[in-house]
Amino acid sequence: MTWEIGLLLGIIFACLILFSFEWVPADVTALGLVVTLILTGLLKADAAFAGFGSDTVITILGLLIMTAALLRTGVMDAAGTFILRHTGDDPMRLLFGIMLTAAGLSAF
Repeated sequence: MTWEIGLLLGIIFACLILFSFEWVPADVTALGLVVTLILTGLLKADAAFAGFGSDTVITILGLLIMTAALLRTGVMDAAGTFILRHTGDDPMRLLFGIMLTAAGLSAF
C-alpha cells in the first residue's frame, strides 16, 4: 500500500466519522473533503469541479431551489391537505391520489 492510498483511506475514514456523528454539518464535511483532496494532490482541481457544469447537476439544483420555494410558500402543505381531504384514510386511494396529482403537475 502506497502512502497515497493510506492518506486517502484516512481522509475517507475521517469524513465517515464526521458524516456519522454530525459534529460538523454534512455540507461543510463534503466541501472539506473536496478541498482536502485537492490540497493533498490526490485529486486535480479540474476533475473535482468538472461535474458542476453538467446539465444534470444544474437541473437538480434548479429542482431543489423550486422545491424549497414551494415549501416556504406553503404550496406543499396545501397540496397534501387537498390530497388527504379527497382520498381519506384508504392507502390505495391515497396512492392513487398522489399519482394523479403528480401526473397532473408534471404535465406543466
